[in-house]
Amino acid sequence: MDEITVIDGPLTVVEDDCEGRVYMLAAKVEAACSRATTAEIGPALNSLYARLLAAAQLDPTLGGLAQVREGAVEGISLEVAINRHQFSAASGELQLQLQLTYWESDADPVPRREPILEALTTALNAAAAGPDPCVREAILTALVAQLTAGLGLPVQRNADRPVACASGPEVLFHDGPQLADDSSLGVTMYRTTPGVEIFVPGQNAAELDALVQQVIATIRAANRLGGIAFDVTEGDTNPDTLRELYSGPLLAARVELDAIYFTPFRNPYVSAS
Repeated sequence: MDEITVIDGPLTVVEDDCEGRVYMLAAKVEAACSRATTAEIGPALNSLYARLLAAAQLDPTLGGLAQVREGAVEGISLEVAINRHQFSAASGELQLQLQLTYWESDADPVPRREPILEALTTALNAAAAGPDPCVREAILTALVAQLTAGLGLPVQRNADRPVACASGPEVLFHDGPQLADDSSLGVTMYRTTPGVEIFVPGQNAAELDALVQQVIATIRAANRLGGIAFDVTEGDTNPDTLRELYSGPLLAARVELDAIYFTPFRNPYVSAS
């Protein structure tokens, strides 16, 4: 069962004059889902994200109450978290940031804040399933497939940690956060930053480095993932990143990835890259 909650945030005065004010209301949409396996959580969360975003922007003025935009004033527009607690069901949650801009006259008898939040909640609860996969999910799926082929190893998506490496190296892929920018006319630009974690048994630093280099070479050869992404590059590589999260008889490193893509405004299911 998917759960959806709207949480109102700060209200900022954008413009003030003698007749009224322009406000920007930050709203956070929290949603959670559970599935039979951890591998299903990433696709399920991205499906839920696209469905909620499409519903929120189906009427981008919420019946004339406010202009709805995806993103935060500063920072991440979409965050995801996967449940990694032992012996519990596979589940995940997302946080989608929205900006609701509206005009309120001094003569308005009732403040618009609550009616706007109610209209947003109604729109989200009416969200219908879309033509999955959305572009974000298609890119993440393609990255996992590319890495699996390039490394010759199974790549586990959003798998639990710690890992045992009982039969050799293990590679984990974690869906990452996302930023949205709709300042370009007609399109929204996204930057999503997943990560690849590599574990090798023992203390074989050369084996770890070889796998890191394979990951980087695979990403460099991704070639826009067949055109659904505008650009895919490797980010930072850090062998120290996981030491506080995991300790054991193995070595580990994390390679950050950076994927930029475009969609038509208000349509998370079509690539405009």
